[in-house]
Amino acid sequence: MDNGKVKTYHINMLKRYFHRENKTDSTAGDRNKQDQVEDEQVHQAASVACVIEDDEEADGMTVSDAEILPLYNLKQKETVEDVVINPDLTAEQQTEVKQLLSEYREIFSDVPTVTHLIEHKVELTENEPVRHKPYPVPYKMQEVIDKEIDDMLSMGVIEHSEAPYASPLVLVKKPDGSYRVCVNFKELKRITVFDPEPMMSPDDISEVIRKSVLQYI
Repeated sequence: MDNGKVKTYHINMLKRYFHRENKTDSTAGDRNKQDQVEDEQVHQAASVACVIEDDEEADGMTVSDAEILPLYNLKQKETVEDVVINPDLTAEQQTEVKQLLSEYREIFSDVPTVTHLIEHKVELTENEPVRHKPYPVPYKMQEVIDKEIDDMLSMGVIEHSEAPYASPLVLVKKPDGSYRVCVNFKELKRITVFDPEPMMSPDDISEVIRKSVLQYI
């Protein structure tokens, strides 16, 4: 690409390009010329491609590799002891903060975990399980998938399942050279009951947070 980045496109999406002359009228002569042009195949290619690289670009701004934050840590590097307490607080206030931090010390970690406070239930329109065969994966990439799956299993964010449903994995290359493991739930989404719950805009969410903060100031 012009910006120096390398993008990967799937070759199966390449389409043969047929050149067409612009027509100003519908006379018989032009019709014959049009038929002649349609018989000529110009060997050029135009592509409608599926980009499998995450360029991390937004509003025309490119995020540099140095600014990209890691998705998660496998081993805990930060604990409740790393929380910085404002020195401007009184001794009594600092004691209360320390007690609060100690009570909820398990959440002050840079290793992601799961919550069991709420569960999401997917309602389907059909009882027939959706099964999609896995996408072909290069042998080199299979090692990446195995490592990511082992890491997520060790953290408890995924678990083994014998469910009759199956959706294929997709590897998305990130700007830092690592890969993000995703799942294509297209077929499952096709039979999922649509939930028309409206989502709050970022401005509305910010206003709710602002009002909540003002209650403690």
